[in-house]
Amino acid sequence: MSTNKNNSILNTKKASIKIPSKLREEYNSVSQKLDSIDKFGQNIKKWDEDRTKCIKGNVDKEQLTLLQEQRRELYTQLKEIIHDTKEMWNGTPKRLQEIMEPRFLHVQSGLEYAKKVLPQKIKTLSDRLLTPEQRTLKDQIHAARKQSQLKKNMNHEISRRAKNKMNGLEKR
Repeated sequence: MSTNKNNSILNTKKASIKIPSKLREEYNSVSQKLDSIDKFGQNIKKWDEDRTKCIKGNVDKEQLTLLQEQRRELYTQLKEIIHDTKEMWNGTPKRLQEIMEPRFLHVQSGLEYAKKVLPQKIKTLSDRLLTPEQRTLKDQIHAARKQSQLKKNMNHEISRRAKNKMNGLEKR
């Protein structure tokens, strides 16, 4: 592809995009930041692969604890990156936002997904660290909470019906 003084042309995998020369420097800066975010996403994927291997295999508590610490670090970095990315995007000129919007939205959706999924994935690791007695206790606590919630729902339904009967709304 050729370039002229006013526009430089960027070849991407999907299509070529014309970038005005005055936006070229800023485009490169934003693109670099988005590339670094993609690399961070690869770190999260690697952590998840390690986590999956640990869950499938028999590993010691040190490895599980190390994975938990890594997850905490990744999650902290993730929150910072999400904040920095939003600030960067808000400071980007409108014309450049129009050009880079599909890529930015792709990166942002990946970050939001990671923010949602990362805490859930650590739960399986935490369960692995429990001794059989602790696991039994945890299951008992869960069952008691569920029973309590069911009782609460039943009491709510009974009081709702009584109230409706008094008001003549119950049809029985």
